[in-house]
Amino acid sequence: MSRPEVAAVAADLGAAAFRVDAVADLLGPVAHAALGRDQVRPADRVTRDRVGEPLAALTRLWLLGLPVARGALDAALPSAGTAGAEALGLVEASGVAPDDEVRPLVDLTPYAADDHEWWLASDLTHTGRPLRPDHVLGVGGASTTLARWTPRPRVTRALDIGTGCGVQAFHLATHAAEVTATDTS
Repeated sequence: MSRPEVAAVAADLGAAAFRVDAVADLLGPVAHAALGRDQVRPADRVTRDRVGEPLAALTRLWLLGLPVARGALDAALPSAGTAGAEALGLVEASGVAPDDEVRPLVDLTPYAADDHEWWLASDLTHTGRPLRPDHVLGVGGASTTLARWTPRPRVTRALDIGTGCGVQAFHLATHAAEVTATDTS
């Protein structure tokens, strides 16, 4: 996808330091560890009064699955704004006023391995409802274990069947000249 919104959102996420280490620092060890166990309340408590900070707003929206005010998201994404995130299908806004609610449509997770950093999109996890059969999981323990155990010799082509959120395809791209990733969703 080469739409200008992709580049703008990526630049904004980078400027807001929406990265693994920065999120861990923001949340602190207890809330960060709880979030790793899919327990969002400690992270909610840490970020609730800091939603005016770009990193806290992005964390609440895409890691905790909580709505934020449009003005907070516009401040966190100054180039793309809420409109750019909406155009990419990342969020849904209830209106155009700064206090109008913006809900996440995906989990957008910072991910780092070796010398690489990415943002991975997957279906919403923290919905309070059962997951659909075609739910695309985000990065979990099985994904990171597989990534650690996969040999990384330089290759011309690689294939990722059932890619899900694409984490293995991103890893493949670090040592394969061409990567094909496919999934039923």
